[in-house]
Amino acid sequence: MAAWNSGCGNQCEGMRVAQPAVPFRGVIPAIGSPCGVRDDFDEDSFSRLASWLMEEQVSGLYVGGLTGEGYQMTLDERKKAVEIAVKMCGSKLAIMAHVGTQDSRMTSTLAAHAAEVGAHGVAAIPPVSRPFPEIESYYRELVSAAGGLPVYIYYIPVYNKWEATFDQLVRLSEIVGVSGIKFTDYNLLLMRRLASMRSDFSVLYGRDEQFAAALGLGSRGGVGSTYNVFPRAFVAMQLAVDGGRVEEAFQIQRIVTDAIILMENFGVMACIEAILAKTGVIQAMRRKPCRRLSSADAAGMCSQLKVILERLPAHAQSNFVRPL
Repeated sequence: MAAWNSGCGNQCEGMRVAQPAVPFRGVIPAIGSPCGVRDDFDEDSFSRLASWLMEEQVSGLYVGGLTGEGYQMTLDERKKAVEIAVKMCGSKLAIMAHVGTQDSRMTSTLAAHAAEVGAHGVAAIPPVSRPFPEIESYYRELVSAAGGLPVYIYYIPVYNKWEATFDQLVRLSEIVGVSGIKFTDYNLLLMRRLASMRSDFSVLYGRDEQFAAALGLGSRGGVGSTYNVFPRAFVAMQLAVDGGRVEEAFQIQRIVTDAIILMENFGVMACIEAILAKTGVIQAMRRKPCRRLSSADAAGMCSQLKVILERLPAHAQSNFVRPL
C-alpha cells in the first residue's frame, strides 16, 4: 500500500527532492540497523532487510531511530544507512531519517546530510531531561538545518523524560517546517487532540500494540519496531480501517497484540533480532551491552510466535513467518 509518490521516479535516487505535497502516512517500519561481530554497521544485511520490507508493501522506512540503534552508531554509520535506504528504496518508499542526538550541532549535521542525499523527511527525539524552552530551540535549529524537508517531532516521554502538555506540542507544531509528530505514548486522548487540530499536521503512531485504535482516532499511519518482522499485518490493519472495516482491523490487532505480549516475556527487541537472524536476513542487530537471546530461548519464542501469527488471515501474514 505504498502511498508515497514523489513525482520524479528513479531520477530522485541520490538527489535532493522537494518537500512532499502530502504528509507521511501508512506503515513505516523503524528499520533495524544490523551489525557484525564487532558491532559495526552491516551494510549488506541492512540492504537485505530494506529489500524484504519493500516487498511487504510498506509505505516507507524510518532509518536510525531507537529500533535502528541510531544512538549506538557512529555519525558516519548513520549517514550510510540513510544513503542506502534512499538509493535502494527512495523512488518507491518515503524515507524518514531519524537525526536526533543529544545536542543541536550533531543533529543539524545529520539533518543537512539527509536533505543532501535525498531523504524525504527527518525526525528527532529531543535531548533527554531538557526544559521545554530548550526543546523548542532544538526543533527550531533542526528545521533550519533540514533544508526544507518536513520535520517530525518525536514524542516518547518514556525515553527522554519529557511529559509534554497539549499546548507545548501545539507550539512546536506551529514552527514553520514542522509537518507532524511521531507519537509513541499510550495517551490516545492527547494523540486524538493532535490528530484533529488541523488537516496539514500528520500524526504517526508508535505503539504497535494499539495501532488499529490509533488509526481509528485519526493517526495517518505508524512507525513501529515489530513492523520489521510482521509488517503485512499492519498494512492489513491500515487497509481495513481506510476501507471502513474496523472489526477486521481489530481482529488482526488482537492477534498482533498477543504476539507482542509473548515477545515482551523475552524482550521485544531481542525477539526481533532473533527472528530476523533465524530468517537469515541478518546476523545481529543489537550492539553491546545488549544481551541476545540464547539459542534455546530463541527457538522456543519463535515456535510459540509462529502459532500465534498463523491465526492471522492470509493477506495479513508476512513472508517472515514461514521460516520460524
